[in-house]
Amino acid sequence: MLTKSAVYFIALAVGFPVAAAKQATCVATYESARNPLAINDKNSNGSRDIGLMQINDMWEDTLCKDLALFDPFDNMECALRLYNDADSWKPWYAFRKHRTECSLTEPEIKCKAPIIDDRVICEHAPEIPQKVIFQAQATCNAKYKKCLKKLIRTSVNSYHAICGVFNEEKSEAIQPR
Repeated sequence: MLTKSAVYFIALAVGFPVAAAKQATCVATYESARNPLAINDKNSNGSRDIGLMQINDMWEDTLCKDLALFDPFDNMECALRLYNDADSWKPWYAFRKHRTECSLTEPEIKCKAPIIDDRVICEHAPEIPQKVIFQAQATCNAKYKKCLKKLIRTSVNSYHAICGVFNEEKSEAIQPR
């Protein structure tokens, strides 16, 4: 089972806006208990719901045919496609049933801002994309149950993430330059 923070960062990483990422966290909680390997094979029409966001297997051959639905990032990417296609959370029973809670939900984010160490000194180097930071945060949280402590850019498209816990005595993270 993933933490609420991990699900939230995964939702941000695949492109959900902040408010919808909070709602996706709630939907995942009620649909799969935030379990990326969850399967519901009790649908009345014989179909199955798969993974973190309980994506119905009818989408495996169409909208999400290029994705592995047991992978939490791919599953959330498929959820984003369905969400955009429906322009709402209507495809998810959990959101319809728990609309009030999911509209007000705040994920438990206990991590401080990571230290960003950009070692690329070049006036033409683009800013580090926010998606890269979100993906690193989600990976640290989901895989190691830790926060992203530091993200180091070693070349224009190469990054090194350091997962860990912050020393409580140091309450401020260094801001990106």
